[in-house]
Amino acid sequence: MLKEVHEALSVTLGYASWNELIKHVSCPHEPIYITAENNVHEALGERLSRYIK
Repeated sequence: MLKEVHEALSVTLGYASWNELIKHVSCPHEPIYITAENNVHEALGERLSRYIK
């Protein structure tokens, strides 16, 4: 049952398998900090704009 849930979650998030999802989230990443000077929308917008080509 748990394996089926893992597979369904990974497919829902756009990955081919649970193993692919785990590999992706295990990669080094850069944290996003929310501070008094910015807000969540600005911080996420700035980060996501790096990936738009």
